[in-house]
Amino acid sequence: MNKLFMFLFFFATVLGFSVQSHAALQNRGTDINGNRLIYDSDFNITWYDYTHSTADWNSQMGWASALTVNFGGIIYDDWRLPTALNQTGTGPCNGYNCTGSEMGHLYYTELGNIAGGGLSNKGDFQHL
Repeated sequence: MNKLFMFLFFFATVLGFSVQSHAALQNRGTDINGNRLIYDSDFNITWYDYTHSTADWNSQMGWASALTVNFGGIIYDDWRLPTALNQTGTGPCNGYNCTGSEMGHLYYTELGNIAGGGLSNKGDFQHL
């Protein structure tokens, strides 16, 4: 009985160390326009689930910086476009499987998409 207990204890300990911690995306709800706010606790950022019309980079930057979102009576106006830099400030990462940037982390880690496989997993997002 003692050997069985030691084996189960060892197995549980090894299993405990091998399970990776993974913070899931959290759908915080919708704003007054019906667009979702989705929080990524790994990077401590909130994604605004909205598709803005195609425009050049400077127009998109201007749109994001002027965006105001009314969520539960609170106005959020500190929006920006995602960065291609890694969380460490290095980069940007080139090629496939780059998970250090905000977009790479969302695509590969949070949504579980694969390199070259297209956007097959969208999670709670409606406007990707």
